[in-house]
Amino acid sequence: MSIKQRREKHLNIFHTIIIAILLLGLTACGYKTNPVYVPSTDINHTKVSH
Repeated sequence: MSIKQRREKHLNIFHTIIIAILLLGLTACGYKTNPVYVPSTDINHTKVSH
């Protein structure tokens, strides 16, 4: 294997790793919406007054 072929192989592996990292980063950081707060249905709220 010549030096040129070895260099091309290493660059190929390097680029594959970089692309994989970028794709994982983009899919892990997908679009996130604001949280949805559902009104509480608990009617046993007690108010403490002093």
